[in-house]
Amino acid sequence: MKEIRITDKFSFAGMAILIVSEDIPKGIWMGDKVKIADETFIITGMPISDNRTFVIEDTAKVRVNQVVEFYKG
Repeated sequence: MKEIRITDKFSFAGMAILIVSEDIPKGIWMGDKVKIADETFIITGMPISDNRTFVIEDTAKVRVNQVVEFYKG
């Protein structure tokens, strides 16, 4: 399995929109979890038309090029 990495991060209003290098695994949706830099976040948003973008609560610890792991919540 290829490593999935953050390619872009956009922060606003306490949220972070993250774009990753590979498609988000099938079956992952809002309410599921993502692990970034040994910290776990709940996915709070995902667009229907894009398989590489999701939203979490904003944190300064999340940076471009970090490895992302998705989990069912």
